[in-house]
Amino acid sequence: MMKEINQELPLITVICPVHNEENCIPLFFDRIQKVIADLSERYRFELIFSNNVSTDKSLDRILEIREKEPWVQVLSMSRNFGYSLTEQTHQ
Repeated sequence: MMKEINQELPLITVICPVHNEENCIPLFFDRIQKVIADLSERYRFELIFSNNVSTDKSLDRILEIREKEPWVQVLSMSRNFGYSLTEQTHQ
């Protein structure tokens, strides 16, 4: 989706905490890609999925996306710290 990125553009980081969301991840990613496509001339983007010890296939879905999209990152927590700590980890 993303073409060559101008490193001088401002960076927007989107953080998405995940806990057992395997069915929602592809839907979320499709929607955010559409928003990013509209703004990609003015901004660079990175998307960080924070996997809070999902027991379903959430991590697999994230890794499938990451394989194709270098601007997508994943952080896997050792236990479910909840949204608040996820937010603090990325500051």
